[in-house]
Amino acid sequence: PDGTARHVKVGKNDIAVVRVGDEVFALSNVCRHAFAPLSDGYLDGYHLACPWHGWRYDVRDGSTDHPNADVRTFPARIEKGEVLVTVPLSKSG
Repeated sequence: PDGTARHVKVGKNDIAVVRVGDEVFALSNVCRHAFAPLSDGYLDGYHLACPWHGWRYDVRDGSTDHPNADVRTFPARIEKGEVLVTVPLSKSG
């Protein structure tokens, strides 16, 4: 639903999938500060706040206002009613 985040695991990747209006976004589910699960945080527009200390991440690009603490994002889209997230294969296959 709109305004929610969910945790999904793809291979070794913990991903937060977020819905804002008719858009979906996917970003690392791990806060760079204290490793909290971002999907347990709260959404304020395009910003997902860490549930532990409130660090805010922009779901569109993974950026935060803390130095060297941005999180990885993944391309995501809705197709035929399903959310699809593109996760690159690891170098080991």
